[in-house]
Amino acid sequence: MDFPIAATVSATSALLSAVAAGASWRAARKSNDTAAAVAAIEHNRWHTELTPTFDIAFTDQGNDRAMLRLTLTGPAGLDRLDQLTVSVRGDGFNHDPVGGYRSEAEAAEYARTIWGPYRFVYGSDGGSEDGKRVDPVCLELGDWALFSMSRTLAPSWYGDHSMWRQEHSGKPVRLTMTGMREGSSLG
Repeated sequence: MDFPIAATVSATSALLSAVAAGASWRAARKSNDTAAAVAAIEHNRWHTELTPTFDIAFTDQGNDRAMLRLTLTGPAGLDRLDQLTVSVRGDGFNHDPVGGYRSEAEAAEYARTIWGPYRFVYGSDGGSEDGKRVDPVCLELGDWALFSMSRTLAPSWYGDHSMWRQEHSGKPVRLTMTGMREGSSLG
């Protein structure tokens, strides 16, 4: 059976066009993937270069009080934080008590407990009622914020308050700080 030359050329041309279109699509997809990878690398580099650094000073004032001073020290490319949020974390004892909660009130007290040595003073410097957070502050490079802190209290079911103190004495005050600059979280 004979095929007309025009039909053979047309079929061959269509096949070559389909192959070329597929190759073009794969190249475009690879280019998009590469561009996305480069953008992610650049974003991570930018984030790392602008991650805030702080000088942190903790001064025991006596009488179960302390002062926490946070100074924004860098980097040079970050001239200010529009919002710095600071919270106290526990020493990692965040699981349910053995046997579970006996009441809703005990569950709420457990959630409020800071398993560490210090908390923010309620009302002072915007300290929350549970002592875990303070109101956000704005800091310029080289400026500092000062926060009042007090010793944590043992939960009501704990028993001996002096034992609580002894267990947490000398332990670090663990903080979580999140900085915002013009709507971008800087961690």
